[in-house]
Amino acid sequence: MYEGFAATVIFALLPDSFLEYVGGIAQLPAPGTVESGLRRYAAGRAERISSAFRDLYGTVFKNLTGTENDNDVATVFDRAAGTVCVSCKNKDECWQKNFVDTLSIMNDATPSMMKRGKLVKEDLAERFTEKCPSHYTSISAVNSELRGLMYRRQFRSRLNENRSAAYGQYKELADIIEGVAKEFNYAKGADPLAERRMKRFLRAMDIEANGSVFRDNRGRLRAIIESGHLGPLLRKSNYLEIMSGVLGVRLCKPPMEEDITERRLVVVEAEPLVVSVGIAGMKKEGEPVSGDRGTYFKTDQGILCVILADGMGSGEEAARESINAVKT
Repeated sequence: MYEGFAATVIFALLPDSFLEYVGGIAQLPAPGTVESGLRRYAAGRAERISSAFRDLYGTVFKNLTGTENDNDVATVFDRAAGTVCVSCKNKDECWQKNFVDTLSIMNDATPSMMKRGKLVKEDLAERFTEKCPSHYTSISAVNSELRGLMYRRQFRSRLNENRSAAYGQYKELADIIEGVAKEFNYAKGADPLAERRMKRFLRAMDIEANGSVFRDNRGRLRAIIESGHLGPLLRKSNYLEIMSGVLGVRLCKPPMEEDITERRLVVVEAEPLVVSVGIAGMKKEGEPVSGDRGTYFKTDQGILCVILADGMGSGEEAARESINAVKT
């Protein structure tokens, strides 16, 4: 009875801060807290990668819905005839009664037309030009269709080159997704001592929160805090310095600013190096804007990336293409 009475008096005289300190040391992390933090961290990365895939898909398959048959040059004459000959009084004689002769004349004119890049009157047989009252109009229509064919072929050739380059990026994204999967296998795991220090610090500020502290596959410390009211902490201008002292490493904000809200706070171990970035630009003489664009950003893994889109040309249209390239 004496020992029980003495223990009760001693317990009543102990300050609350000492009891919280002892309880924080003895208390184990809540089951599943760290695993939940790791899952949400990996899920966030996978969601951003999925968004990148959707943007890349739209870029690669843009303008691939054309139905023109550009493999057969004879379609140039067919389209021109559909425009000019449809209203001609001699159309039945040329395209039905003497169809084989008309086709032979067009085939004979094709090599010279393709070599020169356009059709001229001398390429056509005299028997055709003499009986065709609209041969000048027909020649103009054929040249218009030929230019369209050449432009489409050039466009598709360039599009195939761009598509090959874009498909090469699929491998890069596949490697990134593979890295996300490895987060579960190669993550350094929980840091229970740091987690207890963080929870003890939050309780001292009267903040009831769920939190997890772990190290990713690069060994960088990450802390995730979820609470109904993080305002008392976030209102401190030096809260990053305070948290750095609690966890024993220099902390910084994550690249994705949405990770910081009144209900959720994510901080990561700062990189050992700091980079200062300077930007200068100059537009081409006579153009309203420069056609080049660039940007820089820090990845979730703490790697600084710099992108420059140069080669689209100059002016506003080139600038729009450069912006799309940088965004992708």
